[in-house]
Amino acid sequence: MAAAALAGVAALALWAPWRKAPIYVAPLPLRLDVDLGSDVSLEPLVGPTFSTLVISPDGTRLVFVGSVSRAPSRLFVRRLDDWTMMELAGTQGATNPFISPDGQWVAFWKDGKIAKVPLEGGAVVPLADLGTMAGGSWADDGDLVVGTGTGLVRIAAGGGSPTPVVNLSSGELFHTFPHIVAARKAVLFAAVGSPPSIETTNIDIVSLENGRRKTLVRGGASPRYLSSGHLVYASRAGMFAVPFDIDSWEMRGPAVPIFGDAIFDPLTGGAQFDVSRDTMVYRKNPGGSASTPMHVQWLDGTGKRTPLLGKPGVYVGPPRVSRDGRVALAVQDGASQDMSVYDPQRDTTTRLTSGGGMFANPVWSPDGRYVLFGSLGGGILWARADGAGQPQSLFSNNSLCPSVCIQWPTSVTWDGTRLLFEQVDGRPQIWSVELSEDGRGLKAGTPMPFLKTAYQDGGAAFSPDGRWIAYHSNKSGRFEVYVRPFSTSPGKESEVPISNGGGGGPVWLPKGVELLYQAGEQIMAVRYTTRDGSFLADKPRVWAGNVTGATGFDIAPDGKRLALILPTAARDAPRQDHTVVFVQNILDELRRRAPLH
Repeated sequence: MAAAALAGVAALALWAPWRKAPIYVAPLPLRLDVDLGSDVSLEPLVGPTFSTLVISPDGTRLVFVGSVSRAPSRLFVRRLDDWTMMELAGTQGATNPFISPDGQWVAFWKDGKIAKVPLEGGAVVPLADLGTMAGGSWADDGDLVVGTGTGLVRIAAGGGSPTPVVNLSSGELFHTFPHIVAARKAVLFAAVGSPPSIETTNIDIVSLENGRRKTLVRGGASPRYLSSGHLVYASRAGMFAVPFDIDSWEMRGPAVPIFGDAIFDPLTGGAQFDVSRDTMVYRKNPGGSASTPMHVQWLDGTGKRTPLLGKPGVYVGPPRVSRDGRVALAVQDGASQDMSVYDPQRDTTTRLTSGGGMFANPVWSPDGRYVLFGSLGGGILWARADGAGQPQSLFSNNSLCPSVCIQWPTSVTWDGTRLLFEQVDGRPQIWSVELSEDGRGLKAGTPMPFLKTAYQDGGAAFSPDGRWIAYHSNKSGRFEVYVRPFSTSPGKESEVPISNGGGGGPVWLPKGVELLYQAGEQIMAVRYTTRDGSFLADKPRVWAGNVTGATGFDIAPDGKRLALILPTAARDAPRQDHTVVFVQNILDELRRRAPLH
C-alpha cells in the first residue's frame, strides 16, 4: 500500500498543472560554404541571367549550370550525401533548369526549345519550341508554367504547343520566374516593366482557376513561397522575406532582409537561389558586380591575344568594329546596360545612352557616323557615334508585333541602303528594311520579313557584295550556319549549309573570301566562291581556338584579327565561382526573423 501511494504521489507531481512544459527552442540556421571543386566553374553571370542552380524537392541533389576544366557549360547533378558529380548528357548550352515535384526530371531551355532529361541521366525529351524563356516551374500534374516575352505559358506534361496562362499587361515586357503554389492553384511571378530593371519589376500572383491577378511587391523579382508562411524575393537592396497569407494574398508583417551576400542580377532581379524542405542553397556574391568581369581583346589567327580595351568590365557582346577601327559595345553598370563607343587610337570611350534602359547588339553605318542598336521594349534606335544628341527611334514596331516583342539590328549592307534585324515574337525571325539619310539622321522604309519559319533563325549578316545572307538556325535540332541569296521578295531560295558541327554568329571577312562563325570554344572559317548564281563553300577549318566564354565576335578592318569579349584571367576572376552556400533550418530562421502576425 505504501509503495502504491508513493507511486500515485509521484504521478500526480508529474501531471500537476503548475509544472511548466519544456520550452521549444528553434534550432539555429546551419550555414555551409561548399566548394564544388577547383576544376568546376559555375555559369558566368553575364548580361541578363536567370536560374543557374536548383535543389531537388527531397534535398538530396543539386543541379547546376557550369563547366569542368574549361569545357563548354552544361547541366551537372551532384549528390549531397557523397558529392559525386554526374554530367547530364545532351545538355550542352542548357539554361534555366527547374526540377519536377517528384524529383525525377529536370527541365531546361536550349537552342530555342524547352526539354527535359531524367535526373539520374538518360535521353533528352523535347517538349516544345519556345523562342524565349525566363524561368519555369513544374506543377504536380506534370504541366510546366514558363515565363516568356509574351507572358506566362503552360506546356503539357507530354509536350506540345504552349498555351497562355497570363498575357502581358500594358507596359510589361516579360513575365519571369514563375513559382507554382500547387496547394492553392496559384502562380507567383515577376512582371518586368519598361525600361527593364529591378525597379520597374513587380511581383504578382495569379489564380490558375479564375485568372484573378494581384500585385504583391513593387520593385521585386524571383518570388518563392515557403511552407513557413513567407514570401521570399529579391530587390535592389538584396533578398527579403515577408510573412504572407497565401489564402487571402495579404502580407502579415514587415519585410526583413535575409542573406545580404546572395547574388542577383540587377537587370532582371534574377536571384541565384533555391529552397527545398528546410534547406536553402544560393550563390554568394564575391563582392562588386553581380556579373562576371570581362576583357575586350584582339585575337589573331595564331591564337595571340592583345588587349583592345585595357579596363575589365561587364561587357555584353557581340562587339562591333567600324571600318576605321572603333568598337561599339554594350556595358552593364548596375541596373543599366548602356551603349558605348571605344576609340583605340585616342583611348577614349563615348557613351551613346545615359542609363535607365537595356541596350545591346550594335551595328555601324558604313561611314562610321551612326550606330544602330536594340532597346529592350523600345525597338531599334540609332545614335550619332560621337555622342552628340539623343538616340532616336528608327521606326515604330507597333505594326510589326501583335504584342510586345524584341528587336535588334544585325547587319547593314556595305553601301548603307538596307538593314537586317532580328525580331523575337514567340521565336526569332529575320526581317529587313531600307535605310536612307535625310541630313537629320537615319530613316527607315517599310520593314519586310526575310525569313519566317517554325525554327529559331537569327544572327543574319550581309555578305560584302550584299548578295548573300549568312545566318544561324536550329532547324536541324541544333544551331548551324547557313547561307542563302538575299531578295527583297523572298521565296523558296535554296540555302547552303556552312557548319557541320554546330555554330552561330556568322561574320564575313571584308574582302569576301571567307566566312567565320563560332562553334563552342572555337572560331571556324569557311572559304567560299560564287559561280553562276551559286554559293560554293569549302569544308570548315579551325581559325582560332580557346575562346570559351566569348559572347560573339567581329573582324578588324584588316581582316586579320578578331575583337572578342572574354572572361578575365584567373587572377581577376570572381573568387567564388565554384562555391555555393547551403543554409539548413531556413524555415525556423525565417519564423524567428519575420514572425507571422
